Amino acid sequence: MFESLTVIIPASNETQTLTDTVNGVLASGAYDDISRIVLFLKSKNCPSAEVSKKLIEESDCKKIEIVIQKTDNYQSAFMEIPHLVKSSHFLVLVSDGEMDPRTIEDLVPIAKEKPHAVVCGSKWHKDSVVENASFIQAIGSRTINKFAAIMFGVKATDIFSIFQIYPLELYKKTNASIAEFTLKPLRLGVEYIEIPTIYKRENGRESNFNFSGFFKMGLGYLKTIFKVRFIPKDKL
Repeated sequence: MFESLTVIIPASNETQTLTDTVNGVLASGAYDDISRIVLFLKSKNCPSAEVSKKLIEESDCKKIEIVIQKTDNYQSAFMEIPHLVKSSHFLVLVSDGEMDPRTIEDLVPIAKEKPHAVVCGSKWHKDSVVENASFIQAIGSRTINKFAAIMFGVKATDIFSIFQIYPLELYKKTNASIAEFTLKPLRLGVEYIEIPTIYKRENGRESNFNFSGFFKMGLGYLKTIFKVRFIPKDKL
């Protein structure tokens, strides 16, 4: 059963985009279904910290809370999710401003109808709006996602996205890393639903995507795909 949603917003160096992200969540049509908004900061002295405090003061929203990561490694910090969520479902929304918070209001009704499913806002959905994605990012991400979809026998376009409404009990069961976030539920036969969203990368922003970087990342994803696909379900 869907009871409420916790929105987790990781941040470290973001300032204006963090403000825009939080304001977008507050203005969302799903606001009444959100029980907690966690500003998940890399450290208490990171550039996002002062912005976070100001957001709480100016919004006067009792749902917003600042939590400092126990580790400065985002991969490890991701495993802290069960301690951050005090609701039936959660969603991770990165504060770089690329994913549209308004999509949450479209994700929630589906999660209510199908509370055991994973519901994703996919940037590669055929009806999504994508702006300023680099060529390498678009080709590379689409390719690795297509391969994962074939391996798991599903029709999906953005399996490695974390912009999803995710049942907390499912996460406690899988204890998935970022790369395994969707793969483990797929291996367990959990229903995976994608809807379109808006993805907009700031024009002129330095890209983290280059051929060598993607090749290294792609190899890591391939290893994870094969590991999860063929591991016995009772070992997940």
